[in-house]
Amino acid sequence: MRAFGWKLQHVYSKDWLEQPERVLEKIKQKLEGKEEELEELGELESELELKENEVDSVEEIKPNNESLNTSKPTVHETELEPEKEQKPQGNLTFKRYEFVEGSSSKYWEIAIDGFDIVTRYGRIGNQPQENRKSMDDRVSVLKEEMRLIGVKTRKGYRPV
Repeated sequence: MRAFGWKLQHVYSKDWLEQPERVLEKIKQKLEGKEEELEELGELESELELKENEVDSVEEIKPNNESLNTSKPTVHETELEPEKEQKPQGNLTFKRYEFVEGSSSKYWEIAIDGFDIVTRYGRIGNQPQENRKSMDDRVSVLKEEMRLIGVKTRKGYRPV
């Protein structure tokens, strides 16, 4: 259909049931042609982020003199911290990206929850796997979000 000039917008029932306002907004953006402008802006931001990340920091590893002592092993006791309570995600707005090529049909979603980045991914139609990454401040959260989106778009994922 795209070969005939049609513009397609995928609407998944899960998205429609959970966030109908967001789905309607995406359809409206597609009709107004704003989506292409947002994609171009996203590509420019990911190029900028790529240039910033070209210089990797290297951490110097200092030898531990205690490890050279072979007389008696030492046992360090550590106290385990309880896991963070998983917050409900009904109020999170996920940005969805899909990769459909050949026999591959995958999706990846990202959302910000305070100082956490929540990502969900999997095969289209299956239950998602989820990761939560905690950051120290809002700036690092936004930088990491842009970096992750840039990585996925370079791999061929496209916003839906």
